[in-house]
Amino acid sequence: MFNDEQSVKFIKEKINEILSRREFQKPNEKNPVSDMINRLWESIKEWIESILFKTGKPKKEFSIETDFIPAWAQNVLKISLIVIAVVIVFILIRAVIRRLYFKARTKRLKPSDPKASDFLDNPDLAFERVKELLAKKDYTNAFRYLFICVLLKFHKSKIIYIEKWKTNRAYIREINAADNKLADQMYEFSLLFNACCYGGRAISENQINVWLDFFKSLEEDEKWQRK
Repeated sequence: MFNDEQSVKFIKEKINEILSRREFQKPNEKNPVSDMINRLWESIKEWIESILFKTGKPKKEFSIETDFIPAWAQNVLKISLIVIAVVIVFILIRAVIRRLYFKARTKRLKPSDPKASDFLDNPDLAFERVKELLAKKDYTNAFRYLFICVLLKFHKSKIIYIEKWKTNRAYIREINAADNKLADQMYEFSLLFNACCYGGRAISENQINVWLDFFKSLEEDEKWQRK
């Protein structure tokens, strides 16, 4: 049995132990992380209300009862909904950016832009356009037609088959099936073509001369002549 002095000492120790617990320390001080989560939670609830009730507030106040859910589960739920909201916002922003990008790209692609399929019946006409534009020192547009001339050459040699729906990447895959080295050259050619047509890059005289030599080398190489 404790005597009076020991009892008093024991009681004081227990009281001090209880008062030293976290819940009794600075009770008015808020946890910044918890406070941030709660603010985000309230914002998300307001956002959900604005989506569900576009025509105005419902007759009954919209609320999510969480009193019966343990505190830890509430925090998990809140964080999960915050993550979902962030993902949704990211997807929406990405969709808007992609739409604006493709819209701008579509504007750059004018109906008058040359296409390889337009010259299948008369391939020589494409190179005539190259020569006309070179004479005017319009190297950028001459480069576009030169790229078409190369595709037409591969089509004539049955290395590729030009179709309206095909992309340059599809043509490069077909070329790669015949010659890896040639496909690497066409990949470089295609990159410059895309920068010229879609990126507004100007082509210099030296640049087009490099690819003119490439085109002429295809004509001289018997390997690519139609059998």
